[in-house]
Amino acid sequence: MGFALAAALSFHIGAGVGGAHTANQDYGSIEMPNTRPNGLVFSLEAQLEYGPAFLAPTLLLSNGFDGLQLTCASVRAGLFLLPTAVSPYVAAGGGWLREQMLDSDEFPALLAPNGGALLGEVGIAAFRDRKRGRASAFLQVLQPLFSDPPYAFHGHPHVQPAWIAGLRVLY
Repeated sequence: MGFALAAALSFHIGAGVGGAHTANQDYGSIEMPNTRPNGLVFSLEAQLEYGPAFLAPTLLLSNGFDGLQLTCASVRAGLFLLPTAVSPYVAAGGGWLREQMLDSDEFPALLAPNGGALLGEVGIAAFRDRKRGRASAFLQVLQPLFSDPPYAFHGHPHVQPAWIAGLRVLY
């Protein structure tokens, strides 16, 4: 029994790259998006698979207003929808998310609300028939569970869902 279970388990580590988009605030300038994450993102990935199910922690790095930073730490559980080498999948999870936003002052202040977030993901995974190596293309949405940052002087920015599309390669 223990040998059969061990044979069905597989563990993979890897990295990903993609693009993120968080909706701008109503007063955003066209030249510079005023909410982050926005633009290029990088991830460090791990994935534990057992049959059609998987569990995957991720660290997401993005370019904030103050440089490259940890933007999200999350865990998702998912299910491969087909028992084939290339399969669509769905996943859901949660974790910690940090958004950065500029207020509407002439000299904008940087606000960085953070907290819990829900995560949903769909994608296509390839090379599932190999013992080592995986590749996937995905679309993920992160919905913040935290509230808008307090700002006493005037209207404040609002937290927004973050959309991420990208590619992952796992060994």
